[in-house]
Amino acid sequence: MFGFIDNDRAYYSTPSVSSLIVKNPDLEQTGENSCAIGSIAGTISFGYLFNCGVEGGTVAGNDNVGGLVGQTLHNTARIYACYNAGTAVFGDMLAGGVLGGGTAASPELGEVESCFNTGTVTGTDTFGSVFGECGTYGACVYLDTSCPDGYNYGISCTAEQFRNGYAASALSFDGYQRWQYN
Repeated sequence: MFGFIDNDRAYYSTPSVSSLIVKNPDLEQTGENSCAIGSIAGTISFGYLFNCGVEGGTVAGNDNVGGLVGQTLHNTARIYACYNAGTAVFGDMLAGGVLGGGTAASPELGEVESCFNTGTVTGTDTFGSVFGECGTYGACVYLDTSCPDGYNYGISCTAEQFRNGYAASALSFDGYQRWQYN
């Protein structure tokens, strides 16, 4: 969708992108410079993604690979109330179901809050179910089988907990009707 999102330093005021759902992406970049890959944005600098999701498909690359966003450049990059519902993510370093990570020099940048992942995440270094690395996170939920070998931050839920609404209650927004697990 977007290679680079920069909302001119308007951090929390207005979302840069909102209510966008990508279905069945087929993104694969190979080679030495295959980084910053996501179904909605490769990179968010000063930006705010709100109420967006990705469903099904595959996102793959080397570094900074995320189901929605590949990398964040500043602590002012925010991903809120977003989800990955079944999209497979493959990356070597900094890979995650929602966000890959910050830049290679500063992987701890950005904020992920009230997001969930049910897609599989596979990586070799610094990868996790919701994100590979980020500055701050809160109220994130992931399917317990989505990334068994990674760094998983947030609340682990079973498929049954996604179906019965427990996972939705763990998020800090009312998203149950939107992302009921089948």
